[in-house]
Amino acid sequence: PAEVEDLLQQHPAVALAGVTGLADAGKGEAIVAFVVTRPGVQVSAADLRSFCRANASSYKAPDRIELCAALPLTPTGKVLRQALRQMAVALPDDSAA
Repeated sequence: PAEVEDLLQQHPAVALAGVTGLADAGKGEAIVAFVVTRPGVQVSAADLRSFCRANASSYKAPDRIELCAALPLTPTGKVLRQALRQMAVALPDDSAA
């Protein structure tokens, strides 16, 4: 997850990214990224996915990207991975991201 988070955070529109895995029948595990954009900047999930594919191996590109207002953080500012996994599990299956 840290490599994919670092990759996403290289995009100029991304303020913070958190990545987790989610069980996937076809792939075994899908990469789900939650992204907070910089204030006043808009970017689509498709744009971020294209950026990842252009700047890293295709297997590091998230299968799903969700844009969020904030991510769950510890008091020291680290992303709470357990909370990200719970957020990923709660995502609707039919969402196009």
